[in-house]
Amino acid sequence: MAGNGSFMVDLAALSHAIGKVSAHRDAMKGGIQGLRTTFNNVADIWLCPAGTTFVSATAHFNSVTDNLTSLLDDAIGRMQTAHDNYVSAETTNTSNLQ
Repeated sequence: MAGNGSFMVDLAALSHAIGKVSAHRDAMKGGIQGLRTTFNNVADIWLCPAGTTFVSATAHFNSVTDNLTSLLDDAIGRMQTAHDNYVSAETTNTSNLQ
């Protein structure tokens, strides 16, 4: 916040943050997909007493990672909307001064 009670936004930093969070989300999605593939391959051959809980553990993993991915997608979308709104407002303000 600026000293006079108004807000200041560093659009370049916000844009950079959107890119970083998006890149990390994409990397996580790749890792999650790799784990899901491994889980699917293991499920067919894991025939032991411990295997009885494997299906429910895998379902829980899938649910939690889907929620995480959805949360990150939402956060990125909101960051992008905020960025776009600030750019639009500043563009309008600049054109009003001309």
